[in-house]
Amino acid sequence: MGIWARDVLNSSAFTLTSIESELDLICISPNELGFKDGAYRKDIYQQALDRGLTLCPLEVGPQLRLQHRNHPVRESLQIGMEPQVDSDGHVSEFRVVHSSTDGPLWLVGDHKHPDGFWKNDEYFIFVK
Repeated sequence: MGIWARDVLNSSAFTLTSIESELDLICISPNELGFKDGAYRKDIYQQALDRGLTLCPLEVGPQLRLQHRNHPVRESLQIGMEPQVDSDGHVSEFRVVHSSTDGPLWLVGDHKHPDGFWKNDEYFIFVK
């Protein structure tokens, strides 16, 4: 687990519901949302919302990391969620990563600036 993710999980912003539920998640790229040359996060999120998708609750990042054990190497999944602020003031969202063949599976924070540009082949997770 990355430092940012650990910090957010230990913060008061991270609370779990007492009701267990199942979510239908979708993995989608900016390209699949119609952005052939990539897009800004706010545009990606808006297009996802316009298509009837919703942002993920905070629990999705840690749960996806725990459940997605056959994560392909070099796959990186950005969790479409409300950005969170850590104790140092860094704004980020969860990202689930498997960076190398012999490397561990990670839950990290993506510190890309909120107005950062995403390539068309990066993947986001939203709730259907």
